[in-house]
Amino acid sequence: MARSTTALILAVSMLAAACGSGGDGGEATGAGGDPDAHIRVNMTEYGFGSDVIEVRAGQTVEFLLKNSGDLDHEFMIGREVTVGMDGMATGFGHDFFEGLMPTVDPPDDTPAVTVDHPEAGMVMESMEIEMDMDDHGSMETDVDGHDDGSMETDTDGHDDGHHGFMVTLGPGATASVTVTIPDDAVGDWEIGCFLDKGSHWSSGMHATLRVRA
Repeated sequence: MARSTTALILAVSMLAAACGSGGDGGEATGAGGDPDAHIRVNMTEYGFGSDVIEVRAGQTVEFLLKNSGDLDHEFMIGREVTVGMDGMATGFGHDFFEGLMPTVDPPDDTPAVTVDHPEAGMVMESMEIEMDMDDHGSMETDVDGHDDGSMETDTDGHDDGHHGFMVTLGPGATASVTVTIPDDAVGDWEIGCFLDKGSHWSSGMHATLRVRA
């Protein structure tokens, strides 16, 4: 009888350990309570700690961001990488967070945490465009005050209108982003950093966010 009891306890212990272990490639594991899962994202020169991070549709996920590098880095998720006139990546054409309201929590003692969350539908949030008709009846576009209509990039190297929700962390900074994964988000997305006019992306700072049904 004692041998049977010991075997049962051992089997239950092994099952509990298996259920509590994390998956390969940064797979989200249930943490109980709210949110359902916590995922650590370690930002360095140049990567996010894992090549693939897996979550499930319907989960409320907390991304725990930490910049362990020596440079500023940003956290963005999307699809369809956009490219500027210089051939460098500028951002995502499809923002994962569009229509969502993620919660960002930078602790009080965290240095250099910046959040950019454009309103839904404001894809040209930071551009001021004036349309004028010249003497020949053709339309001229003035972007950010430039008469030649050229597009001016901001200090982070983003072409205006190409970026969406992002969290930028300075060296040593931490922050959390909590969001409920939509049911229609199933598939592969990309996590990326496009700072320094896209050089962080081209240096390999991107990873896959895989949303499973």
